[in-house]
Amino acid sequence: MKLTKLVLEHDDWSSVVPSNVQARTIKSIPIENKDLIIALVLVKAPNARIIKEALYSIKRNRRVKSIEVLDNVITRSYAMALLSILSRYTDSITETAVNLSAIFSERVHDNKEYWTFLINGKSQRLPLFKI
Repeated sequence: MKLTKLVLEHDDWSSVVPSNVQARTIKSIPIENKDLIIALVLVKAPNARIIKEALYSIKRNRRVKSIEVLDNVITRSYAMALLSILSRYTDSITETAVNLSAIFSERVHDNKEYWTFLINGKSQRLPLFKI
């Protein structure tokens, strides 16, 4: 087993959401025989206005096909939304992780993606990404 951590800043929706937005991918599910993946993402921000700005930014990304708000919570100190994001799968970091049979997690903060991969097998390494 090999644990690898990676911080990315690239042309994805994570780079255009307001910097005070935090997001964590709960589950990524590739759709068989299609170039699509559904990601369940929990987004947290200081207020509902910033969540709306983040949703607008995510929707405008070229890889994102659709976005749906499944649930939300708004309090005096923060706002959270559970999103279902349908996006392209080919040439994604998720595709690489799935092909390696890796256990992985992703979180977004300050316009960067923080990935953690647990890869089974001594000889396998994380390949360079085409991002």
